[in-house]
Amino acid sequence: MPRLITAVLVAVALVLGGVLAYRTVLAPLGGTVVQNAPRVPDEALVSDAGKAARLSDFGGGTRLVFFGFTRCPDVCPATLGVLARAYENLSEGQKERVKVMLVSVDPGNDKPEVLRAYLRRFNPDFRGFTGTEEALRRMEAGFFVYARHDEEHDSFVHGDTVAVVDAEGRMRRVYTQDDVASGTLARDLPRLAAGRI
Repeated sequence: MPRLITAVLVAVALVLGGVLAYRTVLAPLGGTVVQNAPRVPDEALVSDAGKAARLSDFGGGTRLVFFGFTRCPDVCPATLGVLARAYENLSEGQKERVKVMLVSVDPGNDKPEVLRAYLRRFNPDFRGFTGTEEALRRMEAGFFVYARHDEEHDSFVHGDTVAVVDAEGRMRRVYTQDDVASGTLARDLPRLAAGRI
């Protein structure tokens, strides 16, 4: 009888191990593959450190690019919160290979020091960018992001996807808010950090 119990426990452990391996390594990535992997714009912007910068200046690894603004009451902090929790679970080596970047749609308010203070609340490794209206509009167009100032409410209506950009500056995948809220992006983050995009 003890051998039977041991055999059953080993079988259960193997099945659970297989399920875990599938979910963490073998399962297909979530999000949506971007056909033809277009090269994204690399406009001259201003970093949250107040210096001239481009997205490509921050390493050649995977970049998660999100468009938003610091006064956003809902989607932006929720998205950055999910990204912060998932990022904290990465190893130091994985963190070096993935960058989380917020591009502001509100350059009038989101000055470099405002962006830095805002992003520090989520993770000090996250980077923010602002710039001229023209440069930001070209960035939005290149990432297929809609953004518009809602003057009645002094707010912004904007796209809420998270774009995955590879080391060559090509947009390879996008995650919707459903992917973020369901945990799909958090589940995929270690593999994205490893360059499996």
